[in-house]
Amino acid sequence: MDSRTLTRFLTIMLLAVAPFTASIAQPDVPPITPDTGWVQDCQKTINNKIRGEHYDAQKVLFHYDGMTLSELSETKNKLVGRGEYVKSDGYWLSFDYQCVYDAVTASVESSGYYQSQAYAEPAPRASVSDAGCSLYDRKGERYLYHGDCTVAVLDEPAGNEFLVTLDNGDKYIFEDENAVYKVLTPTGWSDKPAVQSVDGNRRLFYWEDLVMTITGGPEHGNY
Repeated sequence: MDSRTLTRFLTIMLLAVAPFTASIAQPDVPPITPDTGWVQDCQKTINNKIRGEHYDAQKVLFHYDGMTLSELSETKNKLVGRGEYVKSDGYWLSFDYQCVYDAVTASVESSGYYQSQAYAEPAPRASVSDAGCSLYDRKGERYLYHGDCTVAVLDEPAGNEFLVTLDNGDKYIFEDENAVYKVLTPTGWSDKPAVQSVDGNRRLFYWEDLVMTITGGPEHGNY
């Protein structure tokens, strides 16, 4: 067999084998780049978890600096990174997160996050653990809540912010904004601002048809 015949024979063999080789190729693994779809899917899962577990998380950000992308197998990728979320009181909390993406099912197999030690949340200016709170519905003429509560006061440049946690677990935030207060309720931000008044050892917030009254004497702290 001369060289020309041998070359033609090898070419025919390669063409014959090529379809078979393609048929047994390994599953495609998504490229490991920050802007690829599977990375966004992982971060979306973390975002939903944070917002679902922390109702006061107003914005979630992910940092690409220091983000680690790695292959666990031919079809699974792992993402490790760090992010921050801003709470409704204006403070940022850092978190570390990781997730595993399965290319075969095109879904996030597992994900989780935990608070980073790189950031310590500033302490409130004052905290009142033994205050009394009532939430009164003026239209329905009935109390929606009457009992103990915890009040934390944050000293912000724009004014004080009051974080009120009722003993039933409901949380309210009154955020000072040009002499009125934005109100965050368990169901979200109210469309109506609150007006504050102080009567002796009582602080009252009026908004919509509701009145939140916080009661405490000097022994409860200056709030």
